Amino acid sequence: MSVRLPPIVKSAIAFIAGFVVLAILIHVVAGIFGPKPHIGLIQEKRGFLEKNGQNYNLIFLGTSQTFRNIDPAAIKGGAQCAFKPYNAGVPGLTLEELSDYIDALESTSTVNKPRLIVFTDPLPPKPKFSDATNVRTQAYTSIENLGTRLQNVWSLPEPLWKRLALSGFVGTAQIYNAFNIGRFSQWLFPERYNSEARENTSPMKEGFPSLTYDIDNDPTIAKRHELFQETAKDWQENVLDKYSKEPFQKINDVKAYRKRVRILSELAARISQAGDIPILIIFPEPETLKQDRTLESAITHYAPELPVLMIAEPLMLPELWDASMWFDKTHLNERGAEILSKEIAAPLCRFYKNYGEEN
Repeated sequence: MSVRLPPIVKSAIAFIAGFVVLAILIHVVAGIFGPKPHIGLIQEKRGFLEKNGQNYNLIFLGTSQTFRNIDPAAIKGGAQCAFKPYNAGVPGLTLEELSDYIDALESTSTVNKPRLIVFTDPLPPKPKFSDATNVRTQAYTSIENLGTRLQNVWSLPEPLWKRLALSGFVGTAQIYNAFNIGRFSQWLFPERYNSEARENTSPMKEGFPSLTYDIDNDPTIAKRHELFQETAKDWQENVLDKYSKEPFQKINDVKAYRKRVRILSELAARISQAGDIPILIIFPEPETLKQDRTLESAITHYAPELPVLMIAEPLMLPELWDASMWFDKTHLNERGAEILSKEIAAPLCRFYKNYGEEN
């Protein structure tokens, strides 16, 4: 017995089918003929590592904290190892981007000369339409990366509503990518997209940017620094002074971090399988001190084999818990980066030497 559909239902089905076919055609045509815009600093640094990664034995992968906090020159000055460091940090680095970085490193690894790869916990995507549709995000938006992006979101020790909101970002980015809306826009407005993609024009030394140059030449960074300076005294009294007196054992529930630890362990395993030496670094970020302590405790509990360099504790580097060492509430200034980099050189050197002796 056949079912006769109402005309309105038939029309809706025809519309949806036509819509899907059109989407596929647009995606295919744009994928073949569309421009491939520059996606900024991440493309430049990844390309550099693909060509030169074998020339460095200490490589830092991470977010803006790596980008702003790691000064390779200071590390060389404070280490007894013959380190040749490179700062591959990129602001806003997400899990799929970090995974892509590791792919690039795998192609340049040498088993006889393992490198020390220092990486951070990657960031989740931002739940904003502008972020879901920008050039860099779209470059990493694909069916292949969908699982990684969702894994990143659902491993976060965050409330359900926040993970749902972040999942909405993932869906928005996928829909935007499926229709290649951005690719067609790039045809129409190439200059706008190219300027958007170039995130950083600062002169860099071994991947480390000049904050002084950025403040003088980038109005956004200059404004952020200016706003921080206006509130630095209150931040010192209400955050730095307060948190620096908190006991070490003050943490959240480590169970909520189990999935996150699993992701970090998998990243470390991939680095090891390529013949390199992984170590997770936890940078000082005063307003997330409790979460950072919890992450370290969760790693100790669920993945004790994962090496961690924890430098977020105020008693470890007390001189950094002063507002004069910060560019904003999350990143150190150049003086702070110099102090931190010199201090971590020795423990990284010991870890590198111990690994060599054990292997």
